[in-house]
Amino acid sequence: FSFLNLSYEAQGSQDISAYESSLIIPNYDKKISSTEDLVFGNHNGVGFIFEEMHLVRQTGSGKNRRRETTFKGCVIKLKFNKNFSGQTVLRRDLGRVGNFGYKFDLTTLQNLQKVDLEDVDFEHMFEIYSSDQIESRYLLTTSFMERLKQLSDFFATKKIEASFFENSLLISFNKSVNLFEINSIFEEIDIASEVAEVLCEISLIYDLINSLKLNEKITL
Repeated sequence: FSFLNLSYEAQGSQDISAYESSLIIPNYDKKISSTEDLVFGNHNGVGFIFEEMHLVRQTGSGKNRRRETTFKGCVIKLKFNKNFSGQTVLRRDLGRVGNFGYKFDLTTLQNLQKVDLEDVDFEHMFEIYSSDQIESRYLLTTSFMERLKQLSDFFATKKIEASFFENSLLISFNKSVNLFEINSIFEEIDIASEVAEVLCEISLIYDLINSLKLNEKITL
């Protein structure tokens, strides 16, 4: 990471609350949730962070109390140089029944309207909501949608969501992964393979930044 001019912290940022206003972070208990493997830096003047997150909440009471994992995966947060006033949320498409339940999630969908796009594949992946229809179409370019599909394929998961909020873009991948970690001490270490995978992960983030032209200071 030093070679790439990036920084790494094993414990993560531990500031999960900074993601809450994205509206794609599920319910969790701060005391029993955690982050780890934080990578942060910038590309072409665009700041980003990339880390693993394990969100847990307690349900029930007394003897019936138990811990439930609500999210286990990684998140990428990119800082825009563009000013936008609204919020656009890409929620995972759960099918007709699951999507119908979104309509009753007043906390998540407050002041947001359904957005329909012409990209059929993208529509099958996400349900899109925004406070500004015009702005959402400006943000959801063909190039951005293609990069998001590539990230979904790389992490081999359809459980991907995203949010444009507070001049930032947050993308979450709900899949158990161990980023930036070598094999067990009982297995042979393939340094070349490990480095190649890290470089691929980072290059996908760079491609995403380039596709959104986040280094350009443009007012929407």
